[in-house]
Formats: sequence, C-alpha cells, structure tokens
Amino acid sequence: MLLLLVTLVAAGDRAWMSTATAQSTNAQGGGYAAQRERLVTGLRLDVQQQARLDAITSEMLPRVLALSGLGRAERGPARAKLMVELQQKINAMLTPDQRAAYELMQARKDAASTAAAAKSAASGAAGS
Repeated sequence: MLLLLVTLVAAGDRAWMSTATAQSTNAQGGGYAAQRERLVTGLRLDVQQQARLDAITSEMLPRVLALSGLGRAERGPARAKLMVELQQKINAMLTPDQRAAYELMQARKDAASTAAAAKSAASGAAGS
C-alpha cells in the first residue's frame, strides 16, 4: 500500500512530481499520474476536490519519503499508519456517493493485493 501512497504524493508544486512518479512505478498500477487520474475519473472529483487531493498528497510526501530512512521492521507499521491517515483525509473531502465508490476502489485494490501475495507465496513454495 505504500506504493499507492507514494503514487499519490505529488501536488500543486509539481517540482518534485517527477521524483515521486519515478519512485512510484510498481506492479500495482503505475505512477502518480495514473493513480491520480483513476481517482479523478473514478470518483468524478471536481476542480476543488482535485486541488484538495493535490494538497493532501503534497502534505504527505515528506512523511512518505522519510519512511525510506526506517528499518524494515519499522517501515510496515509506519506505512500502515500513513495509509490510514491518507484514506481518512481523502474520505473527508468526498461526497457520500464518492465515499462509497472510494471504499469500493479500496476493497478491490486490497483484494488484488491479497491475491497477488497469495500467488507469490504459492510460486515461492513451488520453487522450494
């Protein structure tokens, strides 16, 4: 889920967007621009909501980047905490209908992540 957060952490100042985008390429669906576009179109965010999304991601970027300085054992819990905070901030700016759609998007992403982890574990066990 950190990868989703990193893909979302770019905003109005755009100067560091290429860094966030470069760091965010992953098997879960591409960079910041692709993730932002999925939220904008999937939730039908208006211009004000798009600006708020950018502000949220801009605010979160330094904290996400700081995760790289943590040890592996510390990174997971810190990442989970940031994800919860990010999702709460996004939920707070959405209408009730958008919130329902966002929750569905998150559930689908969680299911895909779980399936990918199970597939990886199965292929790892098969290779042993």
